[in-house]
Amino acid sequence: MNPNDILVLAIKQSVMAICRADGSILWTTRLEGGAGHAFITLVSDFRYVYATCNGVLHGLELQTGTVVWSNPLKGFGYGIASLCLPGEHSPLHAGAAAQIAADAAAAAAGSAAAT
Repeated sequence: MNPNDILVLAIKQSVMAICRADGSILWTTRLEGGAGHAFITLVSDFRYVYATCNGVLHGLELQTGTVVWSNPLKGFGYGIASLCLPGEHSPLHAGAAAQIAADAAAAAAGSAAAT
């Protein structure tokens, strides 16, 4: 399928490709490994999808969803990551901002309950 006809979606530790013309799911891949947030950050070019989840960076084939490689990013922790391809912009996505706000609220609530 032409890469321009594919929408890539990340949700609940899974990445999926969706046909932009009719909304049908072309493939779904569950990302394994790591610990921490299940939030997925992703970026794609015309050949691969790059996704971070639970402190692990994955490279998937755009056409099939096959995981080509995974990198546990040892020593960098499990926070929400930003991805950018050279020459492209990498804005803070609304989902990442919401997760950061939820984490801060949970930490504040935990601190208040402890006192």
